[in-house]
Amino acid sequence: MINLSQTFPKLKEYFLYSVIIILIFLLILFGAKSCEYKNENFKLQDKLLTSEYSKFQPFIEKRAEDSSTIVEQNQLLAEKDNTIVKQIEKIEGLKSLQSQVVYKTIVQFDSIKIPYIDSAKVITKDSAEYIQVPLRAEIINKDYQIDETVLSNGIEINHLIIPDSTVVTIGEEGNLFKTKSVVKISHSNSHLKTTDVKNIVLNQKLNKGTKGFLIGTATGATAATIVIALLKAFVIK
Repeated sequence: MINLSQTFPKLKEYFLYSVIIILIFLLILFGAKSCEYKNENFKLQDKLLTSEYSKFQPFIEKRAEDSSTIVEQNQLLAEKDNTIVKQIEKIEGLKSLQSQVVYKTIVQFDSIKIPYIDSAKVITKDSAEYIQVPLRAEIINKDYQIDETVLSNGIEINHLIIPDSTVVTIGEEGNLFKTKSVVKISHSNSHLKTTDVKNIVLNQKLNKGTKGFLIGTATGATAATIVIALLKAFVIK
């Protein structure tokens, strides 16, 4: 005769292990598919990089609350044997390239009123007003410093200073499930306008597909541990 008191607990254990194995298999399969898909996308991007790098790369420019400008652009990721990477290394005399960001800016002033330093001596002749020269004018603020002298034949700029603090940040933004590799350029001077940005970043991290695979596997292992604990607590008595 079959001893059901001994057989039934074993069946429950077999069921438990079967569920765990299926769960781990499905999660590993999901990670592998994610790895394959992202690897294909990365290879395609790397293949197109040579032509894309020479073209205009779109970027977004916005103004912060402190009037500084912030430029954001998606990264162009490349493998170390990419043609563009090799060219940059040769031009710059580098053993190995990590990243390069090239940007162009212009300084644009729409209207500036520069006050005279001293009171201007006004001379009226034939109903017209003239000022006696030379006469100095100056303006100083956080975005520019201009010192000039007004002469009879034009304006002489004594000195012109346009200070700016530039920060280039390369990284990823987002969360665990959705990230975006970006390049950010911030200018403290509100009169600086970015006209062009190009970037190239060497893929030195874990491949994104591999990263997804490892996340899937780790998630599977964690889930399996939780399932084991729950089933042992409520199923296997």
